[in-house]
Amino acid sequence: MSNRKRKASNANRIFQERGTFDNFFVDVDNKPICLICNQPVSECKEYNIKRHYVSRHSSAYDKYPNEFRQDKVKELTKVLRGQQMVLSKVSLHQESVVKASYLVAELIAKKSKPFAGGEFIQECIVRVADVICPEKKETFAKISLSR
Repeated sequence: MSNRKRKASNANRIFQERGTFDNFFVDVDNKPICLICNQPVSECKEYNIKRHYVSRHSSAYDKYPNEFRQDKVKELTKVLRGQQMVLSKVSLHQESVVKASYLVAELIAKKSKPFAGGEFIQECIVRVADVICPEKKETFAKISLSR
C-alpha cells in the first residue's frame, strides 16, 4: 500500500459544458467563473460549482423557464467576453506605444544622433498624426522619446 495523496491536478477534472446552462458558469483559462457575480471557484468540481449557485443565486434564477435561462446565459457570456476584450485591448495598446518608443530610440542610436533629438521627432510625429489621422493623435503623443 502506498501512502501517496491524490493531487487535484491528477484528477483530470475538466469543465462540463452543462454547468454553463445549469449553474451559470463558464470556463476561463481552466478556471470556472460565475457569470452572475464573476467570482471564480477554486476547483472545477461539479459539487463546488453547484454549491456556489445554490447558495448565492438559485433563489433569483430557479423560478425562470428554460428559454429565459438560455437567453440570460448568452447575455451574461457576451458581457464577460466584452469585459475581457476591453482589458486585452488596453494592454495591447500600451505595448504598441512602448514598442514604438524603442524602435525610434534604436534608430536614433544606429544613426549616432543625440537622444535629445527624440523630443523633436515626437513633435514631428504628433503633427503628422494630426493631419493624417487626428483620432490617433493622443496615441502618438503618448510615445515617450525623452532622454
